[in-house]
Amino acid sequence: MINWFVRVSIPDDDKILSDTAVNPTGKVIGLTHAIYRQKYSLEVLRTAKSFIIDCDLSDLLCPYREGEIKRSVSKLMDFLNLPRRELKLTDFNNQMIKNIVQKILDFQRRILSKVSSIQRTLQFFELEAKQPISGSPSLYALTIPYFPVSSVSDPWYDINLKMIAEALKSKSGDEVMYATIAIDKREILNDIVIDNIVKDYNNCEIDGYLIWITDFDEVFDDLNYVKSFIDFIKKLKTETNKPIINLYSGYLSLLLAKKNLLQGVVIRVCYKQRRKPCTEAGGPPREGYYLGLVKHKISSNLMPSILESKPDLRCHCIICKTYFIREFIDPSTGKSVLKFLPYPRETERYVYRSNIKKHFLYAFEKEIQDVSTRDFNELLNQLLDLASKAEDLLLPANHLRRWYETLSKYYLKL
Repeated sequence: MINWFVRVSIPDDDKILSDTAVNPTGKVIGLTHAIYRQKYSLEVLRTAKSFIIDCDLSDLLCPYREGEIKRSVSKLMDFLNLPRRELKLTDFNNQMIKNIVQKILDFQRRILSKVSSIQRTLQFFELEAKQPISGSPSLYALTIPYFPVSSVSDPWYDINLKMIAEALKSKSGDEVMYATIAIDKREILNDIVIDNIVKDYNNCEIDGYLIWITDFDEVFDDLNYVKSFIDFIKKLKTETNKPIINLYSGYLSLLLAKKNLLQGVVIRVCYKQRRKPCTEAGGPPREGYYLGLVKHKISSNLMPSILESKPDLRCHCIICKTYFIREFIDPSTGKSVLKFLPYPRETERYVYRSNIKKHFLYAFEKEIQDVSTRDFNELLNQLLDLASKAEDLLLPANHLRRWYETLSKYYLKL
């Protein structure tokens, strides 16, 4: 089974997740959120099988909102003993790098200890109540702090390498430590740049990698970006033979995981599966309905007509059975008819949006199960079949053809 993680950015994300029966490998929470909402973070992580702290420091480079430093960022600055202002490259001497790296690594170690302690206490008191709860969560890996960069010539790129070197000095024998490569999607269009990145990050003491190709979108980006994305992952995997987890993933990442190029994927709870640095981690909810036919979200307003013409496309998850899709008998024909719940009035939209998100989690888990158990060649050929069916319904399917074209040319070498 493919390892998959759910990124929890706001309190509602974890509530949505806990209200479903999906079973992810673990949860991912951003460092800024983990420090700003420590009590909430402990509760979120307590209920995870494993967790990862994404130690993205980009908030320090763009801390302002409407002319004032965001409260969450000011708390991060205080935690790291930094001045309350936009961080500058000249601030980063060797001592500051050492202090920041050690504070963030120690924070991850402490939060694991706290989460485990809370869980043991709950287990003790729930013995009499006979309400068994899951075992203590594990820290999937210690992650080294990093800045997303625009290019290998970006001065923060060298700072990232220095933070990796500093982190590895404090690594104990039994600790698993991952480095993050976060770089602009335009940079990996160049094969020479890919070679240089892999060379810089190929350190035998690093146990694995988190990757964030900033603003890369598996669905909407063109063939050149898709090919470069795969080339980068393939090169990193081939040269290092270390596990790689994609921090912003979709169905294409599942196919790469099937070929063992990725060990795991991270998804967000029905938000865009891409992100630029210095943008909000959550953002406005996407009210699109995940449709397995296109491996992506579409407007829920399209679903009534889709189900009317293609009832076999109905989703059988518990949310769709009990909320979105109802079956009626047409009195004029005596035949079964499927009706999709239309977008509701404003007073009912919270429930609708919550159920859209729950459906997404169920649907994506089903995709993971499907990819894990089927032959890769079968999955590849299915892309063209799905594209034809989607185009018959006037749904965009160019991404399916892009994935097929790229993977069919290179998959034998993957």
